Amino acid sequence: MSGLPDARQGLTARNIKDNFVFKLLDANRLNELLNLRILAQSVLETFIEAQNLNSEIRIWPHHFDTGACAIYNDMSGEAIGLGLAVPDNICRDNYFYIIGYKGDKVIDTSDFKPLSLGSWSVNGFKGAILSATEIDKNKGVAFLSEVFIQYKN
Repeated sequence: MSGLPDARQGLTARNIKDNFVFKLLDANRLNELLNLRILAQSVLETFIEAQNLNSEIRIWPHHFDTGACAIYNDMSGEAIGLGLAVPDNICRDNYFYIIGYKGDKVIDTSDFKPLSLGSWSVNGFKGAILSATEIDKNKGVAFLSEVFIQYKN
C-alpha cells in the first residue's frame, strides 16, 4: 500500500525505547480491532481454501495488514496479493484488498467489469478494495471471489 496516515508516520524503532509501554486507551476499540483481525483471518482462510491456493496468512510489518500472497496453481505466472489493510490514503476505513500480478507487473484492471461488492481503486493502487465496515465473512469471501474470477479470465 502506498502512503501512511499520520498515526503511523512517527512510529519508528528510533523513537520506541526498550522501556516504552503501549497504553490501552479504549478497551472497546481494541476488541473491535481484534474481531476485525479474526474476521480477516477467517475470510482469507476460506477464500484460499475455496480457490485451491497455497499461502500463509501473516501480518505484514511494513503495512500492518493481515495478508497473503498466492501464485496461481495453473502455471500461468500470475499471482494475487490480498488481505485486510488499515486505513490509509487508499481508504479511510479498514479495508479488504486484492491485487493481481503477472510476473513482476501489476495486472491492468481498466477493462474489468464493475464489482457488485467493493470497487476498483484508482488512487495509485491498481487492485480492488472493499471497506470492512459492517461486512461479514460471506461478503468478504464473495468480494475476493468476484475479483479473483475477473483476474483469472
